[in-house]
Amino acid sequence: MPNKIKSFKTPGQISTKKQNIIIKLSGGLGNQMFQFAVAQVLSYKTNSKLLLDKEFYKSTNMFSNHTVREFELDIFNLEYSEAQPEDISRFLQLSFLDKLRKKLNLNYPETYREGKFYWDKNLLQREPPIYLIGYFQSYKYFKDYDILLKDIFKFPIENLDDRNKEIMGKILKKSNSVSIHVRRGDYAEDSVTREYHGLCDKNYYLKALDLLSKKHSDLNLFFFSDDIEWVKKEFKNLPFHKTFVNFNRGKNGWIDMLLMSNCQINIIANSSFSWWAAYLNINISKTVIAPKRWFANNKKEKETLDLIPPNWVRL
Repeated sequence: MPNKIKSFKTPGQISTKKQNIIIKLSGGLGNQMFQFAVAQVLSYKTNSKLLLDKEFYKSTNMFSNHTVREFELDIFNLEYSEAQPEDISRFLQLSFLDKLRKKLNLNYPETYREGKFYWDKNLLQREPPIYLIGYFQSYKYFKDYDILLKDIFKFPIENLDDRNKEIMGKILKKSNSVSIHVRRGDYAEDSVTREYHGLCDKNYYLKALDLLSKKHSDLNLFFFSDDIEWVKKEFKNLPFHKTFVNFNRGKNGWIDMLLMSNCQINIIANSSFSWWAAYLNINISKTVIAPKRWFANNKKEKETLDLIPPNWVRL
C-alpha cells in the first residue's frame, strides 16, 4: 500500500483505472525527482492516481554506454503505486473505442512524449488517463507548487550517521556556508557523455567564489563530488575554510543533496542532482549560482531556457 501525504491529498480520494497518471522514470535521483514532481503536480491538480513505470531499473538491456542507475525515490515518503504491464499496454495499444474517442477529440489514454526540454505551458492542463515520458526539467512546472514539492521531498534526516550529523552541524553553525557540487564521473571519463553534457571547469567555480568573496568577508566551503581527490588537488590553495565530503555513495547519495540544501549558498554543477539541492534550500536569503551553459550539445543548450529560476545567478 502506498504511503500517504496528508497535507495535500483529498480525504476519500477515489481512483479508477481511467484516472491513472503514469510517469516513466529514468536516470539518477535528480532526474527521477523532476519526473515524479511533474506527475505529482498533475495528479494533485486532477485528483488522480499516480503510477510509476520503473521498468528502466529492472531491464537487463540497458545501453552499455549509460551509467547504471537505481530507483532512489524510496528515500522519500511518497504516495504512488507501481504501474503494471497491463496499465502501460492500455496506452501503447489503444482499443477501438479509445481510437474513436481520440478521433473525436474526446478524452482517451494519451501517451505524452516530451519532444524537447522546453517548458510546455499546456502540459498541466491535460487530463488523465495519461502516460508521461520525458525529463520535464523546468522550474515553471513547479512555480505554483513550491510548498507541495518541499513537503513531499523531505529527507529522512533521522537516518544520518555520526559523520553526516557532524557535517550538518558545521553547515548550520558556520556563517556563509557554501555548497560546491563538482560533477565529474561519466561527464569527465566518457567522451560521448562529455560532448553531450559538458563539464563545469575549475574556472567556473573560481569565478563564483570570486563573486561571493566580494560580498562576504568569510566563506565556509563544503565540497561534494564524485571525484573528491581531483577536487582536493585543484582547490587546495583556496584561502577559505574547506570541508570535503566524500563518504556518501550509492544508496546514500541522497545525503549529499540533503547537506547541500542546508547551506546558505549553493554553487551547482550542470546537474539535476545539485539543481534539486538548490531548489529545496529553504534559507530565505539563499544565493544560488548556476553555470550559464548547461549542455555542451548546442541543440540541447537552446532548449534550457526554462530550466533555471530567474533569481539564480548564471556564470
